[in-house]
Amino acid sequence: MAIVKATLFFQVNSFGWTESFFWQVASNDLNPQMASLQVIAQKRAPLLGSQAFIKAERVSFERNDAGNPVTGDSFLQYVRYNGSTVPTADDPDTAVLVTGRNLVAERRRNMFLRGIWDDVNAAGGFYLSSVAGWVSAFDNWRAGMLARQAGWMARTKVNTVPITGYTVDPDSGFVQVTLALPAAQLVPNEVQQVRIRGVNTKSPINGTQLIRGIDSTHFWLEKPLALINYQFGGEVIFYSQAIEVMNTLDAQKIVTRRAGAPLLQSHGRRRAKPRA
Repeated sequence: MAIVKATLFFQVNSFGWTESFFWQVASNDLNPQMASLQVIAQKRAPLLGSQAFIKAERVSFERNDAGNPVTGDSFLQYVRYNGSTVPTADDPDTAVLVTGRNLVAERRRNMFLRGIWDDVNAAGGFYLSSVAGWVSAFDNWRAGMLARQAGWMARTKVNTVPITGYTVDPDSGFVQVTLALPAAQLVPNEVQQVRIRGVNTKSPINGTQLIRGIDSTHFWLEKPLALINYQFGGEVIFYSQAIEVMNTLDAQKIVTRRAGAPLLQSHGRRRAKPRA
């Protein structure tokens, strides 16, 4: 089954944010996936206040129907789905915390619905879910998400393998890593996400990385890095990754969580102070 990542782009006044989720399909065609996302977008828009709107939508394949990672395949289109005409939108840092759980309620994922009606956020941050029209709009969006079998990507640690060294291609800057033991997860030319830790203490190679297998003990990093010579240590953590489908999707409470930066304004400009 192929795994699709769906993303909606939102805006209220000069602020923007995104919401993303995943689903599975037996297809490598993005056109019907965009049509499915449009249905969800039309159900999500009524939960927005009057100043907020959906400005774009994007679908992409995380994995194809053979189960292999896919890079660089996405379908983006600009649209406009306006929010409700009467309730004003709350501050984008204010959101309704929504929790999705899988079938056995063993795993869960939190989502933050921003651009919400100001009416549902009472004094003291009390969630007024009984506001006329809100519950029906929320239930309609929730039904669309569950019907699409939307979910999230979950990772499970499989094993950890020590690193014995790396070499940097002087022309391209790409890094080839050598492992102490064979790793069954390494398949030639297949891309996967791993976590590397402990190399040269504070090396930029540490952290979450996309890698491409060469053989069972070697792989390339998918991005070039300027590194000092390998000195010591390090290990690679391999994960299995699978989609968790939401079986329930429930609103919890009002929360405050930073929505991001104002559109078209750099971090430096936001912090700049006028001269005296």
